[in-house]
Amino acid sequence: EENAWSIYPNPVKDELTMITNHPFSGKITLTDVAGKQIKLWDFNPSSQEIKLDFHEIVAGIYLLSVLDDAGNFKTYQLIKK
Repeated sequence: EENAWSIYPNPVKDELTMITNHPFSGKITLTDVAGKQIKLWDFNPSSQEIKLDFHEIVAGIYLLSVLDDAGNFKTYQLIKK
């Protein structure tokens, strides 16, 4: 079953929280609008609440791509303040 995500705050300043209905195990990738990978997080073991550090990310618009170990893929647009 595919995860349903709650992602906040957006715009994000220092820390992004992601909560899902099922424990998540997989990869989360942050890319800029030009497609350049900025950051990659790998989550194993699984968790239902994930906190991502955005302190070192410069202000702008980004795409957050979530790929779980079952092959489910979703992309979210984020704004970094």
